[in-house]
Amino acid sequence: MNRTILLYICIVGVSCSEDNGTVNEPILSGCTDENALNYMTEAKIDDGSCEYSGCTDSSSVNYDLTATVNDGNCLGSEVIPNGYEFFWNDEFNAINLDESKWNIEIMPQGAVNSEKQEYTNNSENLYLENGRLIIASRKANPFNPASPLYTSGRINTKEKMQFQYGRVDVSAKIPAGRGTWPAIWMLGSLIDSVGWPTCGEVDIMEHVGFDEGNIHSSLHSNTKNYVLGNNPQHSHFVQNLTDEFHLFSVEWSEASFIFSVDNQSFFTYSKSDDMNVNDWPFDAPFFLIINLAIGGTWGGQQGIDNTIFPSRFLVEFVRLFKRN
Repeated sequence: MNRTILLYICIVGVSCSEDNGTVNEPILSGCTDENALNYMTEAKIDDGSCEYSGCTDSSSVNYDLTATVNDGNCLGSEVIPNGYEFFWNDEFNAINLDESKWNIEIMPQGAVNSEKQEYTNNSENLYLENGRLIIASRKANPFNPASPLYTSGRINTKEKMQFQYGRVDVSAKIPAGRGTWPAIWMLGSLIDSVGWPTCGEVDIMEHVGFDEGNIHSSLHSNTKNYVLGNNPQHSHFVQNLTDEFHLFSVEWSEASFIFSVDNQSFFTYSKSDDMNVNDWPFDAPFFLIINLAIGGTWGGQQGIDNTIFPSRFLVEFVRLFKRN
């Protein structure tokens, strides 16, 4: 009985080939860590070249030992509120939005609250400029006044950053103009399994353009929400709201929420002894959302001024802190 003996030749950088002349593709080396900046999907052998983004300043409170490329998010101890420690931040000092931290939501017109905009991932609607996140709403081109359509941006940290108890600080400049409806808010991370309002909602800041200067902060639960018309809510007038940057904050604990602007508290909501999870779904992780809506059930109550576009919602930074 004859036997065929196959000879294999191994060459460095090339996979073994049979002596029939067939040569397989080279085995490529490179960064094989999908969390790295320079991850190579086709690489089979890690060559130790992986680069990681983070704070590379060892004097910063958020110094990252693994970082090789500075992401512009380094913070000094002077920005940490008393009684807190650093948890998470984005200073928006990169070239593009960091999608390891943020999800860009895409939604059709009217998907929520009868809003008149589409949420897109277009660079005209979401971009970074001079160390700021810009969410820009625009009229569709061509624009049909008889059937108006707008585009805008909405981002969230769902499944990338969740947060339970602590302080949220967002420095932002609110757009002016009738029809605008910017918001900084949080939803319970269980929304996909339990739905809204069971998951809970925390509105750190909402503003409707027809009521310029008044910001609104509120909470929603199964038993207290805007559908029932009984949710805890407070409005607060802010001078020069649409002309200057302001710091919008909430301090969240097991016992209460304290809302403030420019470090001046204006609304406190406390948990009472008789509350259960239907009244207080806030003992669970939440994620953050920032968006600029146009029109809708609230923002569009007095129509939309089509002379204001493009309208820009500017965010200087987002910082989250945990209790010591």
